[in-house]
Parts: sequence; C-alpha cells; structure tokens
Amino acid sequence: MVTDTMTSKLTDQFYSTSNIKFEVDLRPLIKTWIMLGECAAKCEQIAAMPILPETAAKIETEYLARAIGAVLTFEGVNLESGEIRRIIEHKAPVSDPGENVRNDSIDLMAGFKAVADYVREDPPAAITPERIRNLHKEIMKNRLPETGNFRTGRIKSSSDYEYPSGEDVSPLLECLCQWLDEIRSRVGENDNKLVYGILAGIIAHINTLLIFPFTTGTPAIARFLEFEIFLRSGLSFSAALLPGIRYTAAKSEYFKQFDIAIRTGDIRGFISYAVKGLLDGLNEQLRLLRGQYSFIAWTSHIDRQFTGKENSKSWRRRKWLILDLSSRQEPATLNEIRYITPRIARAYRQMHPRTVSRDLDLLADIGLVAREKNTFYAKRESLITSLQP
Repeated sequence: MVTDTMTSKLTDQFYSTSNIKFEVDLRPLIKTWIMLGECAAKCEQIAAMPILPETAAKIETEYLARAIGAVLTFEGVNLESGEIRRIIEHKAPVSDPGENVRNDSIDLMAGFKAVADYVREDPPAAITPERIRNLHKEIMKNRLPETGNFRTGRIKSSSDYEYPSGEDVSPLLECLCQWLDEIRSRVGENDNKLVYGILAGIIAHINTLLIFPFTTGTPAIARFLEFEIFLRSGLSFSAALLPGIRYTAAKSEYFKQFDIAIRTGDIRGFISYAVKGLLDGLNEQLRLLRGQYSFIAWTSHIDRQFTGKENSKSWRRRKWLILDLSSRQEPATLNEIRYITPRIARAYRQMHPRTVSRDLDLLADIGLVAREKNTFYAKRESLITSLQP
C-alpha cells in the first residue's frame, strides 16, 4: 500500500485566497493507514457474507433512518431514528414531528436511493462540478425554491473563517474533482481500491465544506458526495451511510476537526477521525451479521432436535416454546414464559400450570434449555464445540 503524499497536479493559484490545499501528507498517519486496511478488509468480509433478504432489508432501513436523522440533526432537527423509520416506512409516528420534518425525511430517503440508483447505472468514472451541482438539484429540489446554483457572494463561518469568493467556487471544485480522480486512480497492483475510495470520499466531504459551494445545503451535499464516492468504490449501501451517522454520534469532535481544517488547511485530523468512525460502524455491522448467523445456526439446531416429531401437537408446542424463548436476551421466569408471545399464551391457556414447567424440563433434557435459579433461558452455548485436545 502506498502511503506517500497525495498532491494534486494542479497549480496552487487558489492557495493565497483560502486554506484549501489540494495535497495531504499521510505518511505520518501510520495508525490511520492500519485502520484503512481494517476498513477495507471488513467491507470485503461484509460483502462476502450471505444475508437473509429480510435481514438485509431491516439493516438497510435501520441505517438509512439513522443517516437521515444525522443530516436532520446538523440542520437543527432532533428526531429519534425509530421515529424516522416509521416515517419512511409510511407508518404513523408515535409523536407527530410536523409536516416539514416528515417531508424532509422522505426527500432525504429518496435522495440516498437516487444516488444508489445513479451509481448502479455505471455513471462516468470522473466526479465533476456538474455532478455536484446535480446532486444539489436532486437532494434539495423539494426543500429549496432554487437548486443547483453555486453561490456568487462571500460568506463567513461562525468562527469568522472567510470562505472562498463566489467566483472561485467553480475553479476550486474543478481542482477538487481532479484531485479526487487522481486519488482514486492511485490503485496499484498490490493496493486496495476500497482504501483509496474511502480516502477520496472523506477528502471530498471536508473539502466541499471548506469550499462551501452552495449558500444553503452544502453540509448535506458534502455527505451525499461522500456517500456516492463510497458506493462507487465498492462499499455496500449501509456501509456507505456509516460516516454520516458517526459524525453525528461524535459531533463535538467533528466540529473540532473541521475548525482545525478551516483555520490551518490541515485535514489530516479530520481524515483520521472519519476513518475511525467508519471502522467503528463496520464493527457494529459485523456484530449484527454474526448475530444473524448465530440465530440461523441455533434455529437449524432446534429443527434437527424436532425431526420426526412434527405431527405431535405437544412437541410442536414445545418447539414454539424454545423458538420464542430464544428471541429473548435475558432469562425469563416461569410466569413470564407463559406469556412470552401471543401464540405461547394461547397454547398454554387451557393447560395445567405445571405443563409449562414439564415442557421446559423436557427441552432441558435434549439440551435446548438451561435453568438459572428460578429463571430459564435458551442454551445456545450447546452449539459451541471445543476444539481443544
């Protein structure tokens, strides 16, 4: 993996008017390169894992809701991801967030899916200022009266950083886009496309914020541009959403690294921060997927234990009992188990109170249930086979 200085071949005609530098020396960031390698490996691991369709849909919806919430949070709207999930699934929210928030959530969902569709259609390899302009049109079309127009005047940040003049926006974006293409084309024979794609996405995010091409909507467009570059580089839909989610989870550090970048032009701290956030998010996704495999293996084990007993009403009831007990994370008391799900409550409604206890004893005899004081739990550890001599 090459860890040299990443410098644009373009001239430095804009360096005197802003802190934007189309170069970054990543050689000192050994830990960041290691994390980048881990990110690439975990992305490949996730991509190779077969996922049940219902699990994939659930994960995608969950992370999409969290990504939408992250964009809204930076716009001053705080809404739980569960509420956003209900909105994008066209279910009534528990508390009405207001028509504007509902519409913004739907528009942002459509924006993420539109970008994914665009990448799926094999677009031109190069990122261009025109593509960034079109992103603004797509994402903000229902949120602003005018979209796709680069700003013309000067603006200042809250820390008195003066962004480049309006007349410099287009040339600066040209420089940025060419630099991004140069980074993404650095993949050598032994280098990983994902590593440089991740770097390009993060660099696109921070530099779009430094250039601030749109009077309104620039932070959102920075996230969508990063998301698009990640998808182009081979990250999955849910993995490409992760940085935006992590930026919100560690918002104070986000603003700290952004402030360093606008004051000094040094974006290395932001890159390290973003890579760590992506790695944390990928580890979380892997835990979710491994949990799925554990559950599939456990339910398959249950099926094997009940082979040949499918026609017995009592054994069918016991199978429901262990399956529904398996969905609970904590041990349950006998009384809790009687009402653990509606079907279990119905199955034991006309039974003697001791029937549940006898069924649990039978399930324990075949290694599916364990007892802990006055509680019971699914004995998943019975699947673990020691390989020690």
